[in-house]
Amino acid sequence: MKLNLTIRTKVLAGFSLLLLLSAVFAVVATWQVNTFQRLQALTETKFSIIAQAENSVWELRSGFPLYMTSPDAKRRQSIKDSNPKHIRDVEQGLQAYSELPNLTEEEAEKLKQTRAFLAEYVAKQPLLFGMFDEGKVDEVQEIRLKWTTPGAIATVKGITDLRKLAQKNNEESIAQIHATANRLMGLTGLLLALLGIGTALYVYRGISRPLQDLQNTVERVRAGEELKEAEGVKSQDELGAIWRTVHGLLKERRDAQLKAETENDRLNQSVISILESVHQLSQRDLTVKAPVTEDVIGTVSDSINSLTAETSKVLQGVSQIAGHVAQASDKVRTQAEMVSKTAADERTSVGKMIESLTNATQTMNQVAELAEQSNASASKATAVTNTALETVNGTVKGMESIRETIAETEKRIKRLGERSQEISGIVNLINTISERTHVLALNASMQAAVAGEAGRGFAVVAEEVQRLAESSRTATQQISTLVNNIQLETNETISTVNRTIGQVVQGSEQAQKAGEQMRMTQQITGELVAQVKRIAEMSEQQREMSANLLASVQHIGLSTERTADQISAQNRETESLLQSARRLVESVNVFKLPKMA
Repeated sequence: MKLNLTIRTKVLAGFSLLLLLSAVFAVVATWQVNTFQRLQALTETKFSIIAQAENSVWELRSGFPLYMTSPDAKRRQSIKDSNPKHIRDVEQGLQAYSELPNLTEEEAEKLKQTRAFLAEYVAKQPLLFGMFDEGKVDEVQEIRLKWTTPGAIATVKGITDLRKLAQKNNEESIAQIHATANRLMGLTGLLLALLGIGTALYVYRGISRPLQDLQNTVERVRAGEELKEAEGVKSQDELGAIWRTVHGLLKERRDAQLKAETENDRLNQSVISILESVHQLSQRDLTVKAPVTEDVIGTVSDSINSLTAETSKVLQGVSQIAGHVAQASDKVRTQAEMVSKTAADERTSVGKMIESLTNATQTMNQVAELAEQSNASASKATAVTNTALETVNGTVKGMESIRETIAETEKRIKRLGERSQEISGIVNLINTISERTHVLALNASMQAAVAGEAGRGFAVVAEEVQRLAESSRTATQQISTLVNNIQLETNETISTVNRTIGQVVQGSEQAQKAGEQMRMTQQITGELVAQVKRIAEMSEQQREMSANLLASVQHIGLSTERTADQISAQNRETESLLQSARRLVESVNVFKLPKMA
């Protein structure tokens, strides 16, 4: 079923379809952004849990060595009291990780192994404090070597593997989201291309081709071809209404032309009949009767017949009547000459008017072409503005991504600073051990000196141990210096990252302001496009009106020329009538007329 819709309705339907596609694209894009944000939040939660678990494991691993080497009883008691808390933190962290949604099978398996290693580790590690306090150093070393140290290493490795798996899954999910976005963009581009092709076909089939058909039909009618009822635009839109109006005008013009031609033929036949009658009367045949018609010439014919009938009765008045006819013919000729001159002036004026209207029509055609070009340029400007707006929106999203990446970098740098502080604690522990080793070496040297010759070998060993302690202390000082430098550079890096975040925020705000400006520009450009389209439509209407007016004036010019030709023919006939009247006078003068009473 064919829908009889107007052009305006069709254009509104096309724009509605375009807005619907844009809305669908916006909904899908919003869903993808929300999915990406949830994924990022889940990944950050995983990293936070893993980081806390790692910190607690490192506290467990370093707590007992500090407990063994620390001379401070309060410090040792604090380490012993905090040990259960660190164990709970690790267990709670792994439990929280297991309760997170969307865990892969590989993550679940690795989490299970890590929790098993942790259980093996914490089953033995708390016992070390009591055994050490009881002086069972050898048993402590054996348990550490066989159980706690391998369990701690396996636990740390399991937590590290969990972090790597979380990073890997996050990257795969992001890649999948990007692939989905690319497919969506491709599908949207295809739909927009199909919509553009459909619009172009509609403009060609629904507007351009009907206008061309209308123009061709008008040109054929101007050339003299007869207008057919089956021709023209059959649609019920604006073009169909224009065609029906033009068809009515052309039909009225054709009917008027046919009527004028018929009237002229009948008038010519009447004039010819009168001339024939006059010619016979000039041969003194008073029995001739001129045919009487219903037009102006019929009155003349009736007068001639009356004159012929009365001639036989009142031949005495023929000479006077013939003189009057001659005078009247002179006046008619004079008036005909004046009418011919007036017709010539009108023909000249009509020619100038046709020339002016032709120039005006050409100007209107140029204006219409310029309006069409302006419409195309405005459409291109709209497309460029849309592209620029999409680029600005992409820039805003990129700035947001950069800000999130820099924030994550800041967190990692802070964790690096925390690790450097832990290294400082370990270095202090090593330094303490070196000092105690140095003191033990001095005591051993003193004992060797007291032993005399028997303790000389032991003195050499004590001296080597002392040098080793000195080397360890020197190395720990260097490591401490390096760690301090790392902490200073880390603090400077954090400050730089904070400044960078501020600059990124400013850049994001500027990009958002630019996006608002681009949207305002897009709105103004849309209004400009609508105005240019209205100008183009009005220019097209003006061009059609100018063409119709030019055709009407040309028709008037043709009618004026025919009128001038008819007036010239009438002048010739009037001149012939004058000559006939004169010959009639001469012929009447031949007769011998009785005197009037």
